[in-house]
Amino acid sequence: MVATALLLATAAACGSSTKEGYGRVSIPQGAAFRTAADSLHAHGFVSAPWLFRVYARITGRDRQIRAGTYVLQHGLSWNELVDALSKGQGIERRVTIPEGWSLAQIVPELSTELGVPEDSVRAAVRDSALRDELGITTPTLEGYLFPDTYIFSYGTEARAAVKELVRHFETVWQPE
Repeated sequence: MVATALLLATAAACGSSTKEGYGRVSIPQGAAFRTAADSLHAHGFVSAPWLFRVYARITGRDRQIRAGTYVLQHGLSWNELVDALSKGQGIERRVTIPEGWSLAQIVPELSTELGVPEDSVRAAVRDSALRDELGITTPTLEGYLFPDTYIFSYGTEARAAVKELVRHFETVWQPE
């Protein structure tokens, strides 16, 4: 019991990396925690993957990881890394808007992929203050949400995603 407590205390105090900034790591669907730990090691997030696995097992969170592509800050503690993997924090959300889709099709897709209520997306595309902020003089954003694949970070709100789609439209669309 004392040895376990000592190991947990030591591991919790350990920094995960001497690197700075952010890095990307992918955890495949159905991957074992060993695979996740090895991937975190390969990308410079943990220096001792086997000890990291032991820490996660002892804390009981080694079977709770979520698959996805994560964008994580280097230097997170082991506890913060395990939290991120178990809660899905840092997962990139990939949203593809096909050409020709209407707002009625885009709204539920954004809702599902961002993990936000559909009402939030619907409110964002109807928000007159947002249209004013974006310089859109039409009564709707129909036609202003550019078809493409977008990558949003975990926790992106509907309003921010809608802004991104409109801004991308403005950079790509060339009036004749």
